[in-house]
Amino acid sequence: MVLTYRLRRRLRVYRRPLIYALLLLLTLDCLTIVFGRPRTVRAQVARADPARNTTVYIATVHRNTEDVLRSAWNDAIVALVRHLGPHNIHFVAIESGSQDGTKEALADLGRRLDALGASNTVSLGMTVYEQLAELDTPSDAPAGREPGWIWDPDEQRYAMRRIPYLSRVRNEAMLPLGELKARGRTFNKVLWVNDVVFDVRTPLPPPPFSPYANLNALTRSAAPDL
Repeated sequence: MVLTYRLRRRLRVYRRPLIYALLLLLTLDCLTIVFGRPRTVRAQVARADPARNTTVYIATVHRNTEDVLRSAWNDAIVALVRHLGPHNIHFVAIESGSQDGTKEALADLGRRLDALGASNTVSLGMTVYEQLAELDTPSDAPAGREPGWIWDPDEQRYAMRRIPYLSRVRNEAMLPLGELKARGRTFNKVLWVNDVVFDVRTPLPPPPFSPYANLNALTRSAAPDL
């Protein structure tokens, strides 16, 4: 009992200095972590030798994306094409059903790519009003289902199915790949780019890319998807 009492007294005496010492060590450790880490430096992208560049087929799909196109996306695509080399890429944009100025913004991008000498396919599909008219068009063939449509017995007309529709426009974006191959032009990589804001100045390896190269590292902020 006497030993226990003396030990408790000593602990009470040294408790405050021990707490101060632990707080000091914790503060020093935090300062070491904050100020001891290496400085973050933006990587400089070296221009690749065109002779060893990888050829890239860039595919995109758009609907109501005018804001992101005009604010940043078109400029980023042009910068990406310049980095890869205009003669090493083919750019494809498929648009359908937009209610804003997406068609005009993509047409502007197509003209800029033409000026760079970069081959491109910009397909401007139906307007939203033409799509609504297609939905309202009556059909006399309830027995057979058209691709991407399903018969609505209550409405007595076909209704568009979302997933087959999205699949169709993405397949449409890949059609020029086969057409170019038939003319003797092939590509090492297919790169899908969503309607997101990206910056080519962020670390982007010069061609050739790894088999798993993508634009995830370039993304700063996302725009609404389809």
